[in-house]
Amino acid sequence: MRRYTGEWYTLGASFLWATSFVAVKVGLEGWDPLWFLFWRILVAALLLLPLFWHRLRWRDYIGAPAVWGLGFFCALGYIFQYIGMVETTASAAAFLINFGIVFVALFSYLLLKEPFDPVKILGILLAVVGAFLLTTGMSFSGLSETSLRGNILVLLGGLFWAVYTVGNKWVLQHKEVRVVPLTALVLLIAAVWILPPALMWGNQPEAPGVQEILIIGYMIVFCTAAPFVLWTHGLRKVQPTVSAAILLMEPVFATLLAYALLGERFSTVEFTGAAMIFLAIVMVSLGNQLLPRRVWNRG
Repeated sequence: MRRYTGEWYTLGASFLWATSFVAVKVGLEGWDPLWFLFWRILVAALLLLPLFWHRLRWRDYIGAPAVWGLGFFCALGYIFQYIGMVETTASAAAFLINFGIVFVALFSYLLLKEPFDPVKILGILLAVVGAFLLTTGMSFSGLSETSLRGNILVLLGGLFWAVYTVGNKWVLQHKEVRVVPLTALVLLIAAVWILPPALMWGNQPEAPGVQEILIIGYMIVFCTAAPFVLWTHGLRKVQPTVSAAILLMEPVFATLLAYALLGERFSTVEFTGAAMIFLAIVMVSLGNQLLPRRVWNRG
């Protein structure tokens, strides 16, 4: 179990991020996405700051261009995803964001020299197909209603998330970097970048009621601060492509939670897509270790 600590951290982050879909469905549908995104990320960063305030070496983090770059690409990923989702269907957006695993694999191979073998490559392809089946239910009617502009924006969001993932892995390779300070400052910088688009295109929401405050508080702590820290811890221990594959469990968890709590259906096609994602995670994580030794030793 200790050998797969990174995978467990990432899986925990994936589950917590998945719960945000149910939370939004329950009580935040009327909120402006950009303003909610800004406050969600800003408050999460401010919650994390006291955890390391007495140990923070500000100059080492604030003065590092890489940290500002991570915050910038984190913000871009969110902004393009949220704006694009206004102009396309939820199923198309979910698939296009999950398609980011291809970008992660490409950037990780080119920039970090992450090793790839036939089983791992097949696992990536299987993950893409599984994500398509899970998020669309094999229904092309939803995809036919999409906006090309919206799809391109969401796809760009996935591209920026891939840059953020690979860049984060590169920063974490430096042993002196601490996960919580890095996460808090990246979120804080991302909030700064998100504020101008929110001011230009967003609509300030009305004062929240008790239910909205409880849901917002839950999402700040359990859907932002905690999963970002878990995911960053996991990314330190696993390859970026493995991390991206495990995060594909997010729509699986979201579908299961929607089925259990909201009574939404879980079709055979979606179940098949979820099973393919399970298999893809194993293949991407273990690669040629799944083959008999006499087979993969021939290379």
